[in-house]
Amino acid sequence: MLPTGYGKSLIYEILPTAVNVCHGEDEKTLVLIVAPLNVIIEQELRKLGPVCKELTTGNVKEVKMEISKLQFNIAHPEAVVRNKELNELLSSLPPDIQTFIVIDEAHCVLEWGSEFRPAYHELSALRILLPNAPVLAMSATLTVDSQQQLADSLHLRKPQSVLERPAHASTFLSIKQRPASADTMEAIEPLLVELIVQKQDFPLTVVYFNGSQNWVGLAYEFSQRFLGEKMYAGDHQDLQHARVVQFHASVDKGEDEEVRKIIWTNLSRDPAESPLKMVFATSALGMGADLQNVVRVVNVGTPKTVEGN
Repeated sequence: MLPTGYGKSLIYEILPTAVNVCHGEDEKTLVLIVAPLNVIIEQELRKLGPVCKELTTGNVKEVKMEISKLQFNIAHPEAVVRNKELNELLSSLPPDIQTFIVIDEAHCVLEWGSEFRPAYHELSALRILLPNAPVLAMSATLTVDSQQQLADSLHLRKPQSVLERPAHASTFLSIKQRPASADTMEAIEPLLVELIVQKQDFPLTVVYFNGSQNWVGLAYEFSQRFLGEKMYAGDHQDLQHARVVQFHASVDKGEDEEVRKIIWTNLSRDPAESPLKMVFATSALGMGADLQNVVRVVNVGTPKTVEGN
């Protein structure tokens, strides 16, 4: 359980190298990573390159043909649970291959496994397919009780916990009270005024809403009316030049890959060059993603849980 920005993904990214150092360069390693969001999967595919391939419900045969060249497979839980072809592939791996199971953003097992994404509650089946594989479950938001519940769900025996305090010297928390009579849109109006004044100097900000993605859409529509042409940088009124965008599960899982690409490209660019300054979002944005340029995070309303803040 390590804090956001600690570099948790580096732990599993160096596993093949660590195995080679400890056991020799001829040791074959395969790391199976289970991740909750497309953005995490796409990020890892870019970082790890040709030695990593995404597993889907329809490409197991293709992965099997390339397995000798791969060090990593990454997948949504739905792609690895009750997947007969994958079960056969994992069960038939040569015994000399050192395998690892990584559950990234492992709190999703508890938060999403009951109803939203029940495949998370079935991930313990991977322990049967890969009985000798060490399991690494990573999160930044697990309480002590949640850590035990996670261990029980994944059937982990005497797991070792590695913990680090989440405090950062460069991070601070401020709370602003909103009158009970004020609506949600009034809460974001000061941010929009600040954006108008500061323009390109506005610090890259993510605004989270603790309700459904409908609130994200309402905030985006309010911003369009409030900002008008100032919603965009320059003369081009399109997504590539937008100062304000919205991001939720429909964007992350939707078919419009170009929309996701534009948003993530602008989030990753040097803030001095990127037009994007503010994102209205649900938890679909940020979880496990490398958002090193974000300066400010605003929660509109009290988070649903303390660990979800």
